[in-house]
Amino acid sequence: MRVRGFSHENICAMNRDPFDTQAIEHEREVAEAKRKQRLERFSVQLKEAMASKEGREMIFTILDFCQLQVCSFNTNALAMSFSEGRRSVGLTLQSFIDPELYLQMLREQHGRRKQH
Repeated sequence: MRVRGFSHENICAMNRDPFDTQAIEHEREVAEAKRKQRLERFSVQLKEAMASKEGREMIFTILDFCQLQVCSFNTNALAMSFSEGRRSVGLTLQSFIDPELYLQMLREQHGRRKQH
């Protein structure tokens, strides 16, 4: 059984010189490059999902779960933090969606609402 988050890289990172700024900067650059690759891959995957009617319906449902159009204010700070976190995920997802596909998704959802 492998412990999550425990790897050879983590052990090496624990043994690195904290004053070696070149190594630290290199680690940051590698991590940022990996992050950019993940975001590019996510963008491609999202575009593929939005290419089909079922995919657009699924993304609309996810955005609806995030309650983008609902005020997140609450007198309970923890409830408000939870709502804002959920909303933040929705806003981030929305920012990756192609505007033309987003409008198509909204038109389709409007058509589904008119049918029911």
